[in-house]
Amino acid sequence: MRAHFRLIAVTAVLALAGVLTACDQSQNKNGSSVEELVVVSYGGAWQDAQRKAFFEPFEKKFHVRIREETWSGDFGKLKAMVQSGNVTWDAVDVEAYMVPRGAAQNLYEKIDYSLVPKAELFPAAIHEYGVATCFWSTILAYNTNAFKGGSHPSGWKDFWNVVKFPGARALRKDPVANLEIALLAAGVPKDNLYPLDVDAAFRSLDRIKPQVRVWWEAGEQPAQLLGSGEVAASTGWNGRIYNAANAGKPEAIDWTDGIISSDWWVIPRGSKHRDLAEEFIAYASSAGPQAAMPTYIPYGPVNKKSIAIVPKQILQNLPTAPANVAKQVFMNNAWWNDHQAEVLERWNRWLLQ
Repeated sequence: MRAHFRLIAVTAVLALAGVLTACDQSQNKNGSSVEELVVVSYGGAWQDAQRKAFFEPFEKKFHVRIREETWSGDFGKLKAMVQSGNVTWDAVDVEAYMVPRGAAQNLYEKIDYSLVPKAELFPAAIHEYGVATCFWSTILAYNTNAFKGGSHPSGWKDFWNVVKFPGARALRKDPVANLEIALLAAGVPKDNLYPLDVDAAFRSLDRIKPQVRVWWEAGEQPAQLLGSGEVAASTGWNGRIYNAANAGKPEAIDWTDGIISSDWWVIPRGSKHRDLAEEFIAYASSAGPQAAMPTYIPYGPVNKKSIAIVPKQILQNLPTAPANVAKQVFMNNAWWNDHQAEVLERWNRWLLQ
């Protein structure tokens, strides 16, 4: 494999030249130095799945070490790191709208598609400055103890209806997806969702705001809030809720009007290990690791060849399974790239009102 030989060559040259610093290397059990890659993701069940499907197999196959970090998706933090010139991250998992936004601000390195299996990827997974790592959904999740007898909120109109479906709510502390959800709750058809009517979205959000007990910021929070019974219903990322339910927690997913998006790998401009980051992204995008990923968390693969490998009983729980995708809407990342900054400013003011 070209990537494997290239990696060996890079590592050998660096070792021979003696330029690996103490912070850029670690020791394997034989005492020899191994190159270290800093990979950043969102923690929780998602990063656990990435570790099993991507990180650990990559370490074993290419004899390197991955040092994991987590973040909350604060774009400003990533931007400040690159602009300061003190880049300590090598491969970062970002939300889809951050890819064109960061590319426009010269924050990322270009992807080397001579390494990444471009022909195998879904077109929606390809960008000059990033590669999608999975498809996932923001869905309606609910506590099964709060809603018994087969009646539970189904879709955002029901989520907003606290008379028929009483109980505290939780929403993410971010306008992305919340504006779409608010408009769907107000009765806007999925086919007419974009361009988003921001004024109408905030009017809809005004109606649910008094019922929102928690504005969650980390991906594992909705599962924790629902599992403990602190809230009766919440938005959440489908994989986190599925894993919690699978572990016996009293929570479930309703796919109606879910918002399908994607996570992406980017390489911050100025990464100290750009070549190794490209090797990692190429590996994580290949068919085998992509097919392994849904066995740990039900997010959809970005590699077309993976679909035939994923077991059918797992495939049915993925956002892009035929029965599930028909109920949902794909997020328009181009709209968010154009409007996210102004919407975020308004959102932050609105939260304080």
